[in-house]
Amino acid sequence: RQGMSEVIYGAGKTKEQILNAATQILGDPSCGHVHRIKGFLETPDGWFELNATAAQRQLNPIANGQQIIIVIGEGLNKEKIEAYLQA
Repeated sequence: RQGMSEVIYGAGKTKEQILNAATQILGDPSCGHVHRIKGFLETPDGWFELNATAAQRQLNPIANGQQIIIVIGEGLNKEKIEAYLQA
């Protein structure tokens, strides 16, 4: 069982697309038991820090960052998670 999955996220997604992907991952049992999604990503509106749980999803603007998403959970299905992030 994998406890953490690190995904390099493709640039250019809108804030809405990112939050939608996080919502889908957190709600899809085939992704595994996802506890949290966090990371830094660049959108057409600039850099943002992502923090998402089942209870709350936040994108906060930051000055700059390194393009990365970390999915924390148990029994994670990396291929399924990446499919949502790349869609």
